[in-house]
Amino acid sequence: MIVSQGRAKLSTLERLALIRQLSELPLTQLGQIEFALNVPKSVMPGMAAPVGDRAKALLDWADGPTGVGLGVVYEVAQQIIPTLRPLEQSDPTGQSLTVHLVITLAGDADEMTLDQLLTLLNELRHKSHNDFLEIMKIDSGDGIRCIINGSSYALNSLKTQHQLGWCQHLLNRPVLSVEFEYD
Repeated sequence: MIVSQGRAKLSTLERLALIRQLSELPLTQLGQIEFALNVPKSVMPGMAAPVGDRAKALLDWADGPTGVGLGVVYEVAQQIIPTLRPLEQSDPTGQSLTVHLVITLAGDADEMTLDQLLTLLNELRHKSHNDFLEIMKIDSGDGIRCIINGSSYALNSLKTQHQLGWCQHLLNRPVLSVEFEYD
């Protein structure tokens, strides 16, 4: 996925993976995605249309001048369907892209102890129900930036919990933001 002018551009393989996955969804889940994205009714075929036709219309709109972008469609789909398979993550040069979750906490990273880092890791693993999360890096800046690696399901779970207000504090520090980062 490449970000250009604020919108994620998907490679050919990513676009193919996305339309295949959306076309396999039950109509009710595709309808939830359409509703969440506020897709204009005028661009969608009737409810009697096959799911594949509705998925293509949704993606055509999203990728068009009035749409939200294909990357946003994928992010919303991940929220509605946590088991959604990751897209083929590559850019046009053939290099792999890695997805991390960046959690920013209030405070200064230089003041954190090893015990606090281990406690943070255990909290993240507990909240995501996944023992394979790793803290890849801790940066200072506008707070403590924690770069987290793990399965897409675990990372999505943490982001969703933050969005729903269930993960507002870690290490008794306010969580300032939870965002995906691609490199």
